[in-house]
Amino acid sequence: MRFQNYDTSEWKEASEWQQALDVGDYYISVHGAYGEIEHEGPIAGVFWVKTYSPSCPDGKTEAFCVVEAERQLTRAEFEQARQNRWK
Repeated sequence: MRFQNYDTSEWKEASEWQQALDVGDYYISVHGAYGEIEHEGPIAGVFWVKTYSPSCPDGKTEAFCVVEAERQLTRAEFEQARQNRWK
């Protein structure tokens, strides 16, 4: 699956693990934000997520394309990041 990056407009091929991301999964993005996938989006590979970072510790809801994920996280890794104030 190929997707267009929201920030750079470049087309990028989603890796196998990125294509497998689904509702309830956690990840860290290429921008360093931590995210939890909450709902399916309008097309395959796009989801509504809640993202967290040091500059947005309470989180914000936004659209997310799987190619923006740098690495999938376990729930324990996500909770550790929360305890570390998203650093």
